[in-house]
Amino acid sequence: MTLDFNFLTNFLLIYLFLFTGVFLKYFVKINEKIIGKFLIYLLAPIVIFHGTLNTTLISNVIFLPILIFLISSFVCYLFYFIGKKIWNDSNANILAILSSEGNTGYFGLPIAILLFNNELVGIYIFALMGVTLFENSVVYYLTARGRYSKLHSLYKLLKLPAIYAFIAGLIFNFYNIKNIKFLDSYIDYIQDLYSFLGMMIVGLCIYPLSNLSLDKKMVLLSFLGKFIIWPILILFFIYFNENFFHFFSHEVYAPLILVSIVPIAVNTVVFATVLNVYPRKVASTVLLSTIFSIIYIPLCIYILNN
Repeated sequence: MTLDFNFLTNFLLIYLFLFTGVFLKYFVKINEKIIGKFLIYLLAPIVIFHGTLNTTLISNVIFLPILIFLISSFVCYLFYFIGKKIWNDSNANILAILSSEGNTGYFGLPIAILLFNNELVGIYIFALMGVTLFENSVVYYLTARGRYSKLHSLYKLLKLPAIYAFIAGLIFNFYNIKNIKFLDSYIDYIQDLYSFLGMMIVGLCIYPLSNLSLDKKMVLLSFLGKFIIWPILILFFIYFNENFFHFFSHEVYAPLILVSIVPIAVNTVVFATVLNVYPRKVASTVLLSTIFSIIYIPLCIYILNN
């Protein structure tokens, strides 16, 4: 991974999308729930299906979603139990989600495209599928569990099309059904719209700034999970794979590191908004993590290259 002027320029451009959300909320009064549902129920399944369809299914890559899902789940439930020691309500659920899920799609994928060659981008996309499965199962369930019964939460989970899109992509990929001209013609526009709306919804949720809901304990603990525990776990995995397991090739290391250092996922805002579980508190924490990443990600990349 390299750090140059073009990277910094494109990196800062991502933040323009966020402030566009603030601008539109002020002047147009857009309803963020509509944007959230548009992302969850339409754009995300298309992007997931296309990414799964066009990833080379080799042994190195096939197990990446499982690895990412397991690490995400471990961090999630670790901080869920920590949260239960502090709060007696759904704040514990929110902490678990904020500390364990990174913005691998809206934020990480554009950076991967900027930094990696096509092969590494493909590996990153498949790792992203692990995050997608995690956020559309464990994350959604825990978010809904904070307000709804187990049965109602599972019902809401089964309504999400993202899981079915991933399965469909695997099936089409396995049978080499890849010549979908209509999708190929428009996927670049769909991915751009997905990234733009994903960052924009944070801006929509945080306006007006006077209504930000900051919880110092929530922010500090979620930062501990996302920016410290996550990268440490990935570095431990790389060390043990390099010295003992030898199962994954070196090519997966850079995509795994990028997955571990991206800021807290914007989708946590989407889910919290749609389900009405502390959306402003979640948006505030995500905003701070996104601002923090302006320095954190380039610094991590610089350290790894020196």
